[in-house]
Amino acid sequence: MDNPLRTAIEQIHATSLKAALVVTGAGSQAAAWLLGVAGASRTVLEVTIPYASRSLIDYLGWQPRQYASAETALSLSAAAYARALHLQTGSEPVVGLGCTAAIATDRLKRGEHRCHITLWDRHSVTSHSLVLTKGVRSREEEETLASYLVIMALARAAGIPVKPPELKADEQIVTAVQAAGIPLDHLLSGYVDSLTVYGPGIVVPDEKPCAAILSGSFAPLHEGHLQLGRVASYLLDRPVMFEIATHNVDKSPLTAGVLTRRLAQFERLPNRVILSREPLYCDKAMLYPGSVFVLGYDTAARAVDPAYYHDDPTNMAEALSAVRSAGCRFLVAGRLMGDRFHTLDDLVIPPGYEDLFNGIPADLFRADISSTELRQRGPTC
Repeated sequence: MDNPLRTAIEQIHATSLKAALVVTGAGSQAAAWLLGVAGASRTVLEVTIPYASRSLIDYLGWQPRQYASAETALSLSAAAYARALHLQTGSEPVVGLGCTAAIATDRLKRGEHRCHITLWDRHSVTSHSLVLTKGVRSREEEETLASYLVIMALARAAGIPVKPPELKADEQIVTAVQAAGIPLDHLLSGYVDSLTVYGPGIVVPDEKPCAAILSGSFAPLHEGHLQLGRVASYLLDRPVMFEIATHNVDKSPLTAGVLTRRLAQFERLPNRVILSREPLYCDKAMLYPGSVFVLGYDTAARAVDPAYYHDDPTNMAEALSAVRSAGCRFLVAGRLMGDRFHTLDDLVIPPGYEDLFNGIPADLFRADISSTELRQRGPTC
C-alpha cells in the first residue's frame, strides 16, 4: 500500500461514515487495506465476499442473470445498504457498497474484463463501471485496480478527494448518479413493472430475479406462508421470494398505504419481497424468467380452468405456453378445501402441460390455515 492510499484510508477512518461492503470477483484487497489501517472499526461494519455463485445467490436472495454486471452491483449495494442500516447503532451516516468484477484468471476469458462498483447511501446511488483492456495487466494488477476503485468510491462518499487511478488510453471510468429510493406510486402508475424490496425504502426497479416465487396478498402473512416458503426452498434448492401483486383480477388495486403496511410484515425476514402489477402467471413469467412459482392447490386449479380464460381453452393453452417459454414452472402445495385435502394428484392438467407442474408431498407440507380465516377473526393489514 503506497502512502497516498494509506493517507486516504486514514482520512476515511477519521470521518463518521460507516460502511457495509460486499465484493465478488475482485476488490477484496480493498477490505485488507481498510482493515490494515488503524481505525478500521470506526468505518467498517462488515465485509462480505460471496465468491461462489451459491453464496452470491444466498446473499442477494435470488439468482442474477449475469454476475459481473452493473445491474448486479446495484442489487448488491441495495442489500449491503440494508445490512448497514441493520447494523447501525446511532445516527452516523451509513453506506452500502457492492462490487462485482470479472478479471484475468488461469484460463482465457471470452468476455470483457470489467469492474462494477455501486455505492448506496441515504440520498443517492452512485455507480462506477470500468472495462479493462485485456492482456495488458496481470490478475494481481487488475485486482489492485478494482480494489483501488472501491476505496475511491468510499472516499468520495466521505467527501475526501482521491486521485483517480492511472488507466490505459482506451479505458474510462463511467460514473452515474441517481436518487435513492423509488416511490411506490411509480409501480402503481405503471412507470416501472416491478420493485425488489431489500429493506424499508430500499427498492430496485425492474430486476428480473430467477428464484422460487411465492405470490399472495399476505393479508395477513401467516405461518403457513412461511412454512411453505421453507419447504419450497428445501425442495428447489434456491431462495424463496415473496411477491405481492398490486392488481388482482377480482379486486381493486392496492394503494401505496396498503402496500407499505403489508411490506412491514416482512421486515424481519431474510426473504426478499417483489412488488409487481401482474395478477396472471403468464405475465409474471415474463418478469421473472426461469423462476418456479410456488402456489396452493386452489390457485393451481384456477390456472388450468378455462373458466378463468373467458371459457376459452385456447387462451388457457396460450397462457401455459407463455409460462413454459419463459422457462418457468409451478410447484403445487396441497390445500384443505371443505373436508378434503386436495393435492396435485387431484388436479386436471391439460394434456401436454403436465411437465409444468410438480407437487409437494403432504408429509412435507400441510397447513390448514388461510389468510381469509385470519381476516375473519380480526382486523389485518
